[in-house]
Amino acid sequence: MFATADFDFCPGKKYIVSINQMVRVRILLIIPLLALLLLFRNGVVVAQTTLAGGRGMLRVQSAQTIQRGSFLVSSFFTTFLKKQASGLVHDHTWHVGLTYGLSDRVEVAALIRAYQDDQRHSYAPPGHSELSIKWHWPLSGRRFHTGGQALLRLPTTQYSNVPFEPFSSGKVAWGAKFLTTFDVPGQVPLQLSANVGYFDHNIGTFLTQESTDQLLFGLGFKVAARAIIFYTEYTGEVFIKQQGLGFRNNSMRLTHGFKFKAPFHLLLDLGADFGLSRMPGGRVGPVHEYADWKVFAGLTYHFVTKRVWGNLRAQNHRREKRSDRSIEQLRTRRENVGSELDEILDELETGTVKKEK
Repeated sequence: MFATADFDFCPGKKYIVSINQMVRVRILLIIPLLALLLLFRNGVVVAQTTLAGGRGMLRVQSAQTIQRGSFLVSSFFTTFLKKQASGLVHDHTWHVGLTYGLSDRVEVAALIRAYQDDQRHSYAPPGHSELSIKWHWPLSGRRFHTGGQALLRLPTTQYSNVPFEPFSSGKVAWGAKFLTTFDVPGQVPLQLSANVGYFDHNIGTFLTQESTDQLLFGLGFKVAARAIIFYTEYTGEVFIKQQGLGFRNNSMRLTHGFKFKAPFHLLLDLGADFGLSRMPGGRVGPVHEYADWKVFAGLTYHFVTKRVWGNLRAQNHRREKRSDRSIEQLRTRRENVGSELDEILDELETGTVKKEK
């Protein structure tokens, strides 16, 4: 994708992937597919998790939150390979996400990059970590939902701003997003989501605009078909004050993916990123080569806690009470109709008709 010369990430060393490494990569990609064949069953997909945890697609967040007391554990593996003069380089990342519903309108999440290739070592040290809190605003309607999300990034990695990955500063960073979700009326279960936000890569210069500050955006839609959800999203991170940098020179990608409901509270994800970035003519600030494409596979487990079961029982109890009230009202109406018919028959037999008031 980029018109740049090949370069050696590790001077003096050849970064060549061995046959064993290639076999491991293929196994990591095949295992989720086998799990899909073994675990797939028809059903309705209830919760859809993102790369960083919480409801949404892959990176685009839904304005809706998970249920109070719900606890989700997700694991995503992404990979990219490229042949260069020094050999075949790869960019593998293993994300582990945790999400907990504090209430029906507030959820907290943690993202840990347990494995992140840095193009400097034959092994991969951990990447940076993130903490977030998301809230669903009560002004939302039945179809249109709004919410917000606050982010905190921690520099738990040895090296920052590694090739093929979006920019990271290696400092404590913070950000905020505005979230919207709209359920499109109609026969097809279609949902649209949009995110827009701001990210400051150095919390030490709080609210002071720097050349590394970024605008975050995401737009996507998803449609359900029985036990499968198809989704497409467009996401990116745009430098706000980077001189000599065009819009297409920023990190952005188009993502297509599928989510599958499986037994035992499992949710499987499969899909691919298609890079839309273009490298500028010369090196500009923190910009580097981004991945042309990536494939990913994910697995999410929903721990159904006692609180969730209690909420479900309470909801069922309220439904039963509403149903009982409706049945009682219908029975009363029928009795009233019967008494009114008896009165009309009596009037017809006696030949008297009550005057209407």
